[in-house]
Amino acid sequence: MSFRTGSFRDWYAGLLDRVQLGNEVGYAQALRVLRCPEEVTGYREVRYPKQDKARAAVEAELAPVPKVEVDLRRNMLDGLRKPTHV
Repeated sequence: MSFRTGSFRDWYAGLLDRVQLGNEVGYAQALRVLRCPEEVTGYREVRYPKQDKARAAVEAELAPVPKVEVDLRRNMLDGLRKPTHV
């Protein structure tokens, strides 16, 4: 077993701590994420690029969605400063 294969195995085992099973959405995501090794097959030259692709796809799936912050108070104050009808 190569270091790279062991590294992929360790990364995969760590996914168990990163998935959420408490609701339907999290469970569905966990199923998608934990199925990633199904495509990682073949000899070393074939398997390593598949490992990289699977790892990138899972990391993208688990990446936090950036929050969009909207400051509603600023818009409300602008409306008070500029009356729409006089």
